[in-house]
Amino acid sequence: MEETHIDSTLNDSLISETKVRRRRSHRSIEGDWGGACKTWALDQSKWLLRPQKAAWPHWVYRMFDAYSLARRAADMFRQIAELPSLNDLARKPEVLSYYIASKIPVQDATRQELLEIDTVVSRLRREIQLLESIDRISCKTCKNVVARRSDMLVMSSDGPLSVYVNNAGYVHETLTLAKAHGLILKGRPETQHSWFSGYSWTIANCSFCESHMGWLFRAIKKKLHPQQFWGLRRSQLSEKSS
Repeated sequence: MEETHIDSTLNDSLISETKVRRRRSHRSIEGDWGGACKTWALDQSKWLLRPQKAAWPHWVYRMFDAYSLARRAADMFRQIAELPSLNDLARKPEVLSYYIASKIPVQDATRQELLEIDTVVSRLRREIQLLESIDRISCKTCKNVVARRSDMLVMSSDGPLSVYVNNAGYVHETLTLAKAHGLILKGRPETQHSWFSGYSWTIANCSFCESHMGWLFRAIKKKLHPQQFWGLRRSQLSEKSS
């Protein structure tokens, strides 16, 4: 009975992976990620040159190999945040899976789902699926699209998603973006209690429903780079598939 269940799960995975591989065959190696997974893809090309020694093709085994999945997940996450630590984390699949689960810009329910997955392989596979699907970032209240995945900007050692505390003690998990649209500014720029030294902040609301989305940070001095960026509250964001 257990063997039948395993075979059924494997067959379902094979069908799903085959569909994905067919879709990818119509795209270049650059793909939608602008070069993501190059390391993983090059590694796979080496396997294609090796003779098949088992009943299943090599890519079937790689679907359930934690280290192979870790390399792929790290390479995809690197397109969001180019962090030196990812190279080391890719050698530790379990640690990487929890790191991505804590940093990927998704809703709390999805993050909880990732943390509750009981195997490293399943968690990494789900994270890869999410990384492939996340494209547009929108207002959680009215679904107004405010940014794209490619707009994410790293402004801290934690990546584009970091936790900040305001002077009143409220905790804000904030996603930093190089650009955003569909937002309106409220009030005048303030420099007091800024999370980013040398930058002023202005409240930013959704232009459709006027929900508080986050802040626009502007450089006070011309020598600072970038001159401006957005910090949006993760709790007010909804990710959309492309």
